[in-house]
Amino acid sequence: MSFRQKANGLRLTLKLTLFISLMVLSVVAIYCLSKKAILNDFNVQHSANAQGKMKSMAIDT
Repeated sequence: MSFRQKANGLRLTLKLTLFISLMVLSVVAIYCLSKKAILNDFNVQHSANAQGKMKSMAIDT
């Protein structure tokens, strides 16, 4: 195996490694963002429900 072939092979593995790591990072980022969005949505719904209950309690008294 010549030096040039080794260099090309190394370059290919480097590109593949970089590509795979980028894919993993993007998947993790998307997962984190979706989890955060779901949590925010839950918090918003929860606070809206709490406010609704407080309003109904105020009306009852």
